[in-house]
Amino acid sequence: LGEHMHESFFEKVAGLKKSDSFVFNMDEVEKNLTQDDIKKYLLKINPDAAETPGNTFEGKILKVMRKQAATLSEEFYKKAFGPQSEVNSEEELRANIRTNLQSYFDVECIKLLDIELVKHMVKRAALNLPEAFLIKWLQQSYEEWRSKEGHELEHSMLHFKEGMAWNLIRDQIIVDHHIEVQVTDIIDLVISEMKNQYPGVQLPDESWQELAKRTLGNKEKATQYYVEEQNRKALEWIKQQIQIQEESISLDQFRDKVKALNEHHH
Repeated sequence: LGEHMHESFFEKVAGLKKSDSFVFNMDEVEKNLTQDDIKKYLLKINPDAAETPGNTFEGKILKVMRKQAATLSEEFYKKAFGPQSEVNSEEELRANIRTNLQSYFDVECIKLLDIELVKHMVKRAALNLPEAFLIKWLQQSYEEWRSKEGHELEHSMLHFKEGMAWNLIRDQIIVDHHIEVQVTDIIDLVISEMKNQYPGVQLPDESWQELAKRTLGNKEKATQYYVEEQNRKALEWIKQQIQIQEESISLDQFRDKVKALNEHHH
């Protein structure tokens, strides 16, 4: 756990035993977390909330767990990668992990590029959206918008207008260039996301298809994936019209880029 914690927090918990209590600063728990991440994942509150319950908390040790290196054996390989896995040695284990990590970061890099492209397209389009009308409509139509005011309202509106502008741009690209979304496209998207979420899981194609169709049986989920596929196809069209320059960076540099994007200073 030490590599994920801030040194100051690790020093506070190091050596404590079960039932011991300690005081800590929530901002110093885990590295690489933005303020929005802290609110969402640690404090379990809405990232857009202007107020927070403060930074100082009292913690209590409920359980002490220790990790130790597993013995590399056939039993371990089958347990880690499934009975159908072809991993039978440390070399194949390392190659498998390297392949899965490469696949994961390939997807994460595409996500980062897509977010940057959306922001660029919205900024370039410079659509003049009627903010006063939108605020009135949102506050009359949705309960969660009625209590928004000040910085929280301004922050939420910025994201709403960005999302609305991108939707208009995306829909125009789809219409102008006759882009269609087929059911098979959505099923492939669901399967791709599941495989990325659970790297190393080996299932027959029929099982992946069944899992995807079961997921799309939920109307809300189906709509979500339909819009996601529209976004993907519109962004793919944009990428075909531009020249993308690749840059090799370290993992820490990549994390800094993601952090800067998440903090989205306006």
